[in-house]
Amino acid sequence: MAILFFSQPIQVLGQLGNTKSEVYSIVDSIIGEPDLELYNGPIFKEEANVDGNSHGYFSNKEVVIGDLSYMGQKYFNQKLKYNIHLDELLITPKYSQSALLVQLEKEHVEEFTIQGNRFIHVQRTNESKENLGYMQVLGAYNGNLLLKKHSKKRVQSKKSDRVTIEYKSGSSYFLMFGDRIFNANSKNNWKNLFKEQKVKINRFYKNFKLDHKTDKDRFFRNLFDELIKQGT
Repeated sequence: MAILFFSQPIQVLGQLGNTKSEVYSIVDSIIGEPDLELYNGPIFKEEANVDGNSHGYFSNKEVVIGDLSYMGQKYFNQKLKYNIHLDELLITPKYSQSALLVQLEKEHVEEFTIQGNRFIHVQRTNESKENLGYMQVLGAYNGNLLLKKHSKKRVQSKKSDRVTIEYKSGSSYFLMFGDRIFNANSKNNWKNLFKEQKVKINRFYKNFKLDHKTDKDRFFRNLFDELIKQGT
């Protein structure tokens, strides 16, 4: 049995102001790299000739600090990148200075959080026979979820005798009740799911027409709150 000796007082880890992720990160740095099972996936190679600021990633193409749940284990303050185009979560070894990217084995990823945005891995449901992949959680109440599926389409073109690649963003919205998932992109989708609240849905779409055009995330979050949180 190994005995660990800490060079810094252990009570430092319990001081007020240290979050759970900070405590785990401090312990990890003391005892070494405990996360080797995360790095068993294939090496990921970045795509060349991507035009300007275009990229296939969530938010930006840089590695960001995030947390994830992998094979039932929580890992904090990891170096992550979410490739939306391929729907793959990538990781750089936590204490490595290299730019090496490893593709996490998707079937083992339960969820992850980057830049304050939570994503869950939605596998097969009663309504869908295929794996739906990573989806952003926009709202949650009593086990009911409002989800957003990001997409980025790869577009290849030739400019000045040079082949370049651009990515066009898209998204779809879903409601998940238990293991059942439904489209939630249109007024009719919501009215079919909440038949007794059709009047409220019509009024909401009328009153917040601008939000629906300019900020769909906020629009659907507020509609979710109106129908599910306040409607219960």
